[in-house]
Amino acid sequence: MWTQVYHKHKTAVAHELTENASLDSTAQTGNAGVVDWQEEIYLEIQSMKELYFAELNELYQKLLLKFQQYESQNLLPHAKQSEQIEKMKSFKVMLERAISFLEIPKSSIQPTLKEKLPLYQKQISTFLATNRKPRNLPSQSQFQPALKEKSF
Repeated sequence: MWTQVYHKHKTAVAHELTENASLDSTAQTGNAGVVDWQEEIYLEIQSMKELYFAELNELYQKLLLKFQQYESQNLLPHAKQSEQIEKMKSFKVMLERAISFLEIPKSSIQPTLKEKLPLYQKQISTFLATNRKPRNLPSQSQFQPALKEKSF
């Protein structure tokens, strides 16, 4: 069920990304410069995709698994659980938008998207950073200097 919702949302987000520009990129200037800016934006998005896609997708799959667990249990959530589910749904939408952005076809890239690249990158890196598991810090004993034996 969630996979179907994801694919429908992915299509809607791709449409949203392209609807802001009124003209097709090749019709705007009619010269090779159009391909240059479109290629530049596409390459930047591909670079972001290499950096973030695997981690975003993994996070998204974990979230889908959580939703499936809630569905399979058929439990009516308590107020606190309900709030948590709503937060998860919001996060899921953000992940879907980010994933759709990283998968946008080159032909759908419009000039207005260039201005949004830093915003997308910041948003993606922020919610990945906030959802990463904290790394295990070495115990304090590892930082204590070794006691030198006194020689007499």
